[in-house]
Amino acid sequence: MRENLNNHGRVTGRLTADPVVRPNANGSLTIRFTVAARNSWKDTDGTVHAQYLPLIAYIPARSARNFDRNVYAMLHKGDKITVSYTVMNNNYTDKNGERHYELALQAQTVMFEESKSTVDERAARRAEAEPA
Repeated sequence: MRENLNNHGRVTGRLTADPVVRPNANGSLTIRFTVAARNSWKDTDGTVHAQYLPLIAYIPARSARNFDRNVYAMLHKGDKITVSYTVMNNNYTDKNGERHYELALQAQTVMFEESKSTVDERAARRAEAEPA
């Protein structure tokens, strides 16, 4: 997909949870994930807050067959990533005929911001902390 140079953004942050992957009727996949991006300023008490940006990605049916090799299959909670996105209208009518209007940040590219060894160490710590 081409990046829309008139309507795009980029965010660097950490995944708040593992991505949620949902299959679609046509064989494609919808991936939803949230990135926590720290603000560049502090409150008067010195606290730095974050913005939580929900993102969505679509994987066409032809690529969904090899999803295990897709970048979204490699993402895990806590990973530091940079995502470029476009802002899209995600308007729909529900089964009751009610019209809903919302904006969605549609992911275009994802880049890891940490080394594989750092990511593997975090995964090992997470596995040790999980109850048996």
